[in-house]
Amino acid sequence: MSNHLNIFEPYERKGSHYEDSLTRAFLLVLRSVPVAHAAWLHLVDRAHRANDGQGIPLLHELVAPEVHMQTSRVPDDAGRVVSVVQTDEHVGISEDARRSDRRQVLDGVVGYGDLAIVIENKPWHGHIWTEQLEINIPEGAEHDPRVACVVWSDIVSAWGRLLDSGHLNTAEAVVLGDVPRLCRATLRGPAALLTRRFMRHRLRPTHTTM
Repeated sequence: MSNHLNIFEPYERKGSHYEDSLTRAFLLVLRSVPVAHAAWLHLVDRAHRANDGQGIPLLHELVAPEVHMQTSRVPDDAGRVVSVVQTDEHVGISEDARRSDRRQVLDGVVGYGDLAIVIENKPWHGHIWTEQLEINIPEGAEHDPRVACVVWSDIVSAWGRLLDSGHLNTAEAVVLGDVPRLCRATLRGPAALLTRRFMRHRLRPTHTTM
């Protein structure tokens, strides 16, 4: 697995306006802010059920997650694989997700033991095509046929409410508050507009002099 999610390792592959940078910021939040991770899982569960899926367990019902970016592999211990598309507008995905033998680079994979969620991040919905729903998964794993479509504006709104609520400690608020700059550079439509509100809650880290 790649190590793109080490916050102390530079990631200069592309500029902030590219989707890889937004994907990395999003996955770093999942790694670092459990309550934000739980809020995202709620959105995934809702979107999956809305597309006739069985839904996703709550975070406290799952084992500790392992988060990976730009990887070709779904964890070997995954028994159930769910595909999630994250984009700027809701997209009705009627096609079933399918197993594939293709060579792949997956934007993000979050493993919770028996469950793995495969994330396809597309800041613009016009760049989604059905072949991206075909995933090379471990032998014996089941690829859930229903795909969840999560809209970026819902993620921004949920995380903005967390900043409002006071549930975050200082470090969590700093991490979450750093996301809007990338959202503003990458996203379109309602999600881009919501970042203005989000930015008002951004906390600046205190610099310590030696």
